[in-house]
Amino acid sequence: MNEADSLVAESLQGLCQVHPHLRLDLDHKVVYSEQAAQLRDSQVTVICGGGSGHEPSHAGLVGKGMLTAAVAGNVFASPSATQVLSCLRNVASAKHGTLVVVKNYTGDIINFGRALERARAEGLAEKIELLVVGDDVGVGGGEDSAVGRRGLAGTVLVHKCAGAAAALGGTFEQVKAAAETVVSNVGTIGVALRPCTVPGTANEARQFKGHEIELGMGIHGEPGYQTAQLSTSKNLVKLIIDKILESNPMKGKFANKKVILLVNNLGGSTALEMGIVSKDAVEYLESKSFEVLRLYSGHFMTALDMQGVSLTLLAVPTESEKDLLTWLDYPVEVAGWSNLMGSKGKPWSVSEDFIERAASGSDKTETTTTKDGYLVKAWKPAIIAACEAAIKEEPKITAYDTIWGDGDCGLTLKGGASAIKKAIEADQIPFDDQNPAATIMKISEIVEQTMGGTSGGLYCIFLDALANAFRTSNSADLYAVKQWGTYLNSALASLQKYTTARVGHRTLMDVLIPFVEKFAQENSFEAAVKEASSAVDSTIDMIPLRGRATYVGHGEDEQPYKDPKYRVPDPGAYGLYQLLQGFYNSSKSA
Repeated sequence: MNEADSLVAESLQGLCQVHPHLRLDLDHKVVYSEQAAQLRDSQVTVICGGGSGHEPSHAGLVGKGMLTAAVAGNVFASPSATQVLSCLRNVASAKHGTLVVVKNYTGDIINFGRALERARAEGLAEKIELLVVGDDVGVGGGEDSAVGRRGLAGTVLVHKCAGAAAALGGTFEQVKAAAETVVSNVGTIGVALRPCTVPGTANEARQFKGHEIELGMGIHGEPGYQTAQLSTSKNLVKLIIDKILESNPMKGKFANKKVILLVNNLGGSTALEMGIVSKDAVEYLESKSFEVLRLYSGHFMTALDMQGVSLTLLAVPTESEKDLLTWLDYPVEVAGWSNLMGSKGKPWSVSEDFIERAASGSDKTETTTTKDGYLVKAWKPAIIAACEAAIKEEPKITAYDTIWGDGDCGLTLKGGASAIKKAIEADQIPFDDQNPAATIMKISEIVEQTMGGTSGGLYCIFLDALANAFRTSNSADLYAVKQWGTYLNSALASLQKYTTARVGHRTLMDVLIPFVEKFAQENSFEAAVKEASSAVDSTIDMIPLRGRATYVGHGEDEQPYKDPKYRVPDPGAYGLYQLLQGFYNSSKSA
């Protein structure tokens, strides 16, 4: 690669240059079908998106017969609500409706959900709905789970059937029903010899002992449900298929004894290995009296360079067999399914009309900076100090997240902090003493553009609510310390409407909530930062109850976190503390 920061954008440019049916909005990282405008007026439109690193999903599935558009986030990070909204402004069908498909990850649900609500408010389409896919039957999704099953390669079959149903002229209700038929009957499990390596990180991928493999590993490198010794393809295929057939979500769905089989390369498996796994999977299913109606094998939803495969079984109900086969057999023109199309010199950028539509509705309000004002003297250096603290601590945050997540937390926070610092240095953030809300809202806008994912969404919601608290304040002394407690409490209350994470769940909320509460109680920034420091330490021994970390440390006996390596602070909580401490250290000397 060239630079980690431009990896996704450059990859999308290359994809669209190779495939002449695609158009790219580079600013928002949205890939459209060349016929998107016509499709918007003639049929139900289907869009999707998510973090990059899973190619050909999702942009590689855009084209005739499948997706109308796809929105790309950074590697393993959800695209922002602004990105998604720009896409909806272009392809939401007021006449026919729009179905938005996402995998079951918190960041995707939050940011796509925010964009859908804004799209409804703008009147873009009367029928526009979010469909969440959670086909991972290896981990998650129990009755007491607040996280649910992860979205894996089965999502591609949802795209295929929904896209075909739309192309065949189905109503919004029919297209949604087609997608739901797949969602309710599909199960996936992956197996890997080695996790993936996140581009731009200094940390090596999590290593297995000896000849170990891991069953149920997620597409971001999240640990699965069982480690085992490397065995033959036949034995591994048997383990995976039996687990899918016997899993609670899939029990009772194979009465018809007919299935669709998708063998997915997770990124680093050879063509020879894929052929063997495909053969063994078909033979094992047939030995159990299953009829494999369709077999697909290849790269569909990868995990960067992960050495492994996933198997997806779609149970075919008798009443849906004819429709499912019609949808699956419908010819498509997309990069990542079957029809590979090469080109040179073809246009790959979206039209000016799409660029203008994507930007409509954005805030164009002009703001100024009060020369030698309070915000310039107090807020500006404090914000820079907070950003520098987060940037400095990135390697440590990344190391913690490599243990507890997918290794992107430090880089994501560093990306946001670097962008804010750069914007301040370029005088792109206003510091108007009469309008502090504008300062906070601009920072929120930058965070949304550069961070993405769940943490980016949470920061944005909190900052927007904090800005609103300043904007609506009737205090004669807008910047009084006692007022800050009111502002922070208001922002926290708004944020808690959109996340169930609370103290004890091992997230950044373990720092944010005590910080706000202590500030409101004592009107003291110093006391609040000390409370935040203690809160970070308290996360060391917590068992995570939210986010990707919930998948870490569980074996077959469900006894979590026996390994001392897990005794590190939550990376999101630690990152937030660094921001708060950096801000405080600067402000106390102002």
